[in-house]
Amino acid sequence: MKGKLIVKEYAPKQATISTIKAHVQRCVDLHHKPDMIIIDYADLLKPIKAHKERRIDLETIYEDIRAIAQEQDCPVWTAS
Repeated sequence: MKGKLIVKEYAPKQATISTIKAHVQRCVDLHHKPDMIIIDYADLLKPIKAHKERRIDLETIYEDIRAIAQEQDCPVWTAS
């Protein structure tokens, strides 16, 4: 299979959507536009702003993931 696989690992609850976006942008800047972004367990991402209810944190995280997919015009796959 031709192509390039880039794996970036973060400790649980350390990375935010901003962290992911910055990494993807750095890849794009280095001429490695992603065909697909895979986030292993988006539930383990740290919310940018914590809310009283975890469900709202998760809603915001998943909305931001969808925005990344739209901005990069590629699918984002995650487990939950």
